[in-house]
Amino acid sequence: MLAKAKEKIKADNVKFIRADITKDWDFAKEEYDFVTFSLVLEHLEVLIEIFRKVSRVIAPNGLVNVGSLHHFKQYTGIKVRFETEDGLHIVICFKHNIFDFTGAAKNNGFQIEDIIERFDDGNRDTIPRIITLLLRKL
Repeated sequence: MLAKAKEKIKADNVKFIRADITKDWDFAKEEYDFVTFSLVLEHLEVLIEIFRKVSRVIAPNGLVNVGSLHHFKQYTGIKVRFETEDGLHIVICFKHNIFDFTGAAKNNGFQIEDIIERFDDGNRDTIPRIITLLLRKL
């Protein structure tokens, strides 16, 4: 996934970091204007600590983008899965509702700029696949 992201974005001011965000953030040596989590946070049981950590490294007025498997999908039993040459892999996900995200964000100095639900093929008659939150550091 990191290689795919690097293919899409070719800018001198963008830094891609691969790290275990549940551990100490020794990789974060500066303040950042923008941090994104794409299909990551639903795999963590507790969100408050992640928002505490990102709050420490995001610049004032900086933005955090969170994209997560929509909790409505998870409520129906949908899980993240992918195929490799070794077979089907089902990834552990935790069912965070919208307040789990917004509460953890607000408790760590973020305001909610936007919440977007993304649907398969744009079909709004179905359950949304992804929920995206845009947060601003106060």
